[in-house]
Amino acid sequence: MAVTNLADLLMPSHPPDARAIWEAGRWFSYGELATRARQFAALVGAIPTRGDRPIVVLASDNSFHLAAAYLGVIYAGAIAAPLPSLPDAALSAILAETSPGLVLADAAHVEQLQRVTTQSVLPLDLPLDDDAHSATSLDPDALALLLYTSGSTGRPRGVMLSSNNLGFSAHQILACLPLTSRDRALVTLPFHYTYGLSVLHTHLHRGGSLVLANRTFIDDIMGLMADLGVTGLPVVPSTLNMLVGRGGLQTRPLPSLRYVMCSGSKLAEPIARELLNIVPQASLHVRYGTTESTAAASFLAPDRLRDKMGSIGRGLPSAGLSVERDDGSPIEPGSDEEGGIVIRGAHVALGYFRDEDANARSFKDGAFHTGDVARVDAEGFVFIVGRAKQFVKTGGHRVAPQQVEDVVLRMPEVEEAAVFAIPDPIRGEALVAAVVARKGVVLRADLLRAFCIAALPVFMVPVRFIILADLPRGSSGKLDRVQLVQLALSPASKPGRSAS
Repeated sequence: MAVTNLADLLMPSHPPDARAIWEAGRWFSYGELATRARQFAALVGAIPTRGDRPIVVLASDNSFHLAAAYLGVIYAGAIAAPLPSLPDAALSAILAETSPGLVLADAAHVEQLQRVTTQSVLPLDLPLDDDAHSATSLDPDALALLLYTSGSTGRPRGVMLSSNNLGFSAHQILACLPLTSRDRALVTLPFHYTYGLSVLHTHLHRGGSLVLANRTFIDDIMGLMADLGVTGLPVVPSTLNMLVGRGGLQTRPLPSLRYVMCSGSKLAEPIARELLNIVPQASLHVRYGTTESTAAASFLAPDRLRDKMGSIGRGLPSAGLSVERDDGSPIEPGSDEEGGIVIRGAHVALGYFRDEDANARSFKDGAFHTGDVARVDAEGFVFIVGRAKQFVKTGGHRVAPQQVEDVVLRMPEVEEAAVFAIPDPIRGEALVAAVVARKGVVLRADLLRAFCIAALPVFMVPVRFIILADLPRGSSGKLDRVQLVQLALSPASKPGRSAS
């Protein structure tokens, strides 16, 4: 569905006194959100330009003011760039690359921004009076949103999204997950992450409400869900692992919870099955997507979850997701052949910001080549095998770390696991497993090794097991594999000094 301004799509005529956003003990109404968004639009509209639409950098944890500023930037016809938490060097590089016309930040980010830029940084909660600005008509295919990756596996890369990308994606998500004005989502996902923004988009469009929880402590999450009547829980698997594996969801009844949405990486089968038993009234939706496909590319519907456990489902209703060979021909359903996931449709991004080499590799003929390797069963359900860049060559064998992770996660004492490679003088690369135990369980490396030996070919058994309290993750909740490799190579993790 084409839109002239994304803000019009997100903020149709909802009752002004209806609840929109809960933050830190208080509710903000749709009327307050619309007024504050227009105030930001007036501020952005006053930026001196030379004909180009300005980029507005937003550096903030989730808040009412961040949501309003984001809408205001879109209202004004500018380009919003909400940024993740990054080291000084990466943040400085992005600011140099984007040359923003305005920088807005919350108190937690002001000091860092002032350290890396000479541009003035305005606080998000600054007093504003002018709220007369109306939405600016835009080319629906023009750049509206610039989302930077966290850079956990390389330099941060800006993904360019248009109003059409965002509007189409929101409608596709709502076709698979019908929401109403009565829905209330707990939001632990940051708005600089396309999954988090998709929650904002869909709930605002339907007139629902959002409960912002920037801290993901189990007691905080459970308290907010129970006390505020949360109906939806959109999360990444790591949050769900914590809530299930550490006993959070078992502590309080949640009669209002009607759905759980999981995306961002693969959901472990034991966690999924246990979740269905803990909250049987809630449907579990598994979603697959990338920033480059505007958050969503496929869904696994709740009614197929049990018989298609481990699948990402099938492509969105009005978009294309296929598994293809290198020559572009499709993989036959029901075969054991593996291929690359390719996404087509109006939700495919405009490309990467000022990175033509990456665009040539990943965006071809209007399709996005994800780098994920998968197979397709006889019914057309897609099962991801791993990331092409993460396959390991160990002792002459090609191994997908995800396949080893799936086995480790079958051990009842394990909450989370991540398998990765480190250099090895004999094998070329050696597999290492980082493992988090379930609450109240003491894990031993020898038992983990014995479990893997019984279930895997010898060349797939990790040579080391590192037991951690938590896996390192970025601000979006995605696993930070660079930190894992650094941890494994550090002297403190050598055999005899750790659980390996």
